[in-house]
Amino acid sequence: MINGELIGAHKGRSGEGEMLRWSRRLPEPVSYWQGGPERPPLCPANILLFSRHAAAHLMGHSPSQHHRYVLIVSLQGTGKVAVEREVHPLRVGEGLLIFPFQSHCYLELTPSSLEWLFISFEHRSDDRLDRLRDLGAWKLDSKAKSHLNNLLRGWREDRRDTLPLHLGLWLHEMGRAGFAGPVASKSPMRDPDAKLVESVNRLVFANRERALTLQEIAVSLGVSASSLRSRFRSATGQSIGRHVREIRLNFACELLHDTRLRIEEVSVRCGYESLFAFSRAFRQAYDSSPSQYRKRRLFTAP
Repeated sequence: MINGELIGAHKGRSGEGEMLRWSRRLPEPVSYWQGGPERPPLCPANILLFSRHAAAHLMGHSPSQHHRYVLIVSLQGTGKVAVEREVHPLRVGEGLLIFPFQSHCYLELTPSSLEWLFISFEHRSDDRLDRLRDLGAWKLDSKAKSHLNNLLRGWREDRRDTLPLHLGLWLHEMGRAGFAGPVASKSPMRDPDAKLVESVNRLVFANRERALTLQEIAVSLGVSASSLRSRFRSATGQSIGRHVREIRLNFACELLHDTRLRIEEVSVRCGYESLFAFSRAFRQAYDSSPSQYRKRRLFTAP
């Protein structure tokens, strides 16, 4: 869909003159039977839009869409998103892309007047998307805002067949030749609890293949177990034990989705003492057995 700004620009003589110049510069085709592109465009599927209006809706959040990408845009309110080993500030007018299986939690959210838009979707593995991994928050420029408006309009007007076009083009522009857009400045981590969450995540991710105890984490970080427990809950809205389990189980989902490892091997890789313990924890978290999850894992979008 051509937006109003583009239509307006082409109505005037200057717009027509520019089109005329570009038309005259078109080279003669080498073949009338072969065009482009050589690679199919990015085509997100199963797109879902929703928003969160209060910090309470995100604090203690337990993501369940492990195989999905999640694009978060702050329209109002600020906060921080801990994604795996890093904590990223997210300010108004900025976006953050979370990849499948990336464990994440929220902290220091504006208690009121929060309006964060979530766009979750699925896509086959693609190196053009991989360029955006671990980018951190980035500022929305005028093109990004136009794509976002088109997505919201398509959702509101029930023209959802257009959503893959707008989102795919937006992602393509973000990842083209590496992300060349304005990455948001990452201020030094002054908040001690945000530093604590980041330190916990780095330690747990370095040891995803074994079960770390609360005491081990506390000793490694040089704090008492009781202080670690209370500070982590205060910062994220969830217990540190639950957070560590989610990281290990997200790792299990990734192995089930992307490898041919036997379920017993996945259990061992994730630090579970037995297949029974792993299956019980997996079912409690996702209401599905590991084998059931693996059967549903294949993504068949174009």
